[in-house]
Amino acid sequence: MPSPVRMTVRVNPCGRHARNCLPPIFWVAAHICAADWCNRPVRISTAEADGRSFVAVEGDCDVHTSGALREAVKNAQAATGDVVIDLAGVDFMDSTGLGVLVGALTRSREAGTTLELARPGERVLRLLQLTGLDQQFTVTT
Repeated sequence: MPSPVRMTVRVNPCGRHARNCLPPIFWVAAHICAADWCNRPVRISTAEADGRSFVAVEGDCDVHTSGALREAVKNAQAATGDVVIDLAGVDFMDSTGLGVLVGALTRSREAGTTLELARPGERVLRLLQLTGLDQQFTVTT
C-alpha cells in the first residue's frame, strides 16, 4: 500500500501586507521578457498612395510589439488621415493588439477619417468575430 502524501501548507507570511512581499514590477517584467517566446519580431512597413496610408504588419501583434504598431498607425493617421492596415502577415494577436486597433478606430472616427482592416488571416478574423469588432471595423478579405 502506498504511503500517504504529506503536504505542508504555509499561511501567507505577509498577512494583510501582501503587496509588500511582491517583487517589483520591473523584476517581474524582466523575467517574463527573458523567455524565448518574448523575442518574436514584428515587421511593420508603411506607404502612401491615393491619399491613403497603408500599414502592413507581419508577425505577432501582442503586448511586446503593440507599441511599434501603435506608433506606426498614429503616424499614418497624422500623415493622410485615411489608413488601411494590412493584417495578412499577422500570425497572432492578443488583447493588446486589439486595443491598438480599437484606439486607431476611435481616433479615426473622431477625426472623420476612415480605417480599414485588410486581409486578416483566419485567426485574426475569428478573433474580430468573437469580440464583435468585425461589426465595428471595415474589414476587407
